Amino acid sequence: MASKVNAKLCVVLLGALLLPHLVTSSAQSLGEVARQVRKEREALEKKGEVPVRVFTNDDIARMPPIPIVESSHEGEAKLTAPSQQAGAPGGEPASLPAPAQARKAKGEEREELKEYWQARFRTARGALAHAKDEQTLVEDELRLLQIQQARELDPTRSRKLNGQIDASAIELEVRRAAMEKTRQDMEKLKEEFKNSGAPEDWVQMKDSPGQ
Repeated sequence: MASKVNAKLCVVLLGALLLPHLVTSSAQSLGEVARQVRKEREALEKKGEVPVRVFTNDDIARMPPIPIVESSHEGEAKLTAPSQQAGAPGGEPASLPAPAQARKAKGEEREELKEYWQARFRTARGALAHAKDEQTLVEDELRLLQIQQARELDPTRSRKLNGQIDASAIELEVRRAAMEKTRQDMEKLKEEFKNSGAPEDWVQMKDSPGQ
């Protein structure tokens, strides 16, 4: 309690000491007033009375500058913003620019078109090969029957072979017609592919006209 009273008394005394200087010494500089205050303060300290600290311009000038601490939220924003733009792990990947998306879509469309033509040519080639095999099989059967008929001495068996030869010849004509139709379908497909402007190496057209 006594210390509080002494502190208040020191404030009153210091104010009383400063007031005459402020009123009567308006022409004095602030530095001279500060030096006078320090002298009076030292005198009070010698008497055992510690006045309340008063900061002057000289004290303020000697004080180091207060460092500016950046807000943690601003720091987080600076750290997270680039990572979000670059597509950081765990976040949403950055979307591709419009030209890159267009190139990607065009590449996918080109690949799908290539697969489309290759599938059609695989089917056409398969049908052509099957028709050729069927025609060859009937031709071999007919040739074998003709050889047997030429060697057959028994009239009954010879007539029977003649009937088989006639039936085989009819079947051969059917197979030849199927082969021709399949070959024409292949030629139409080649023409369609050529008119499309697609690269020829997509289908590697090595089929001969007779196939």
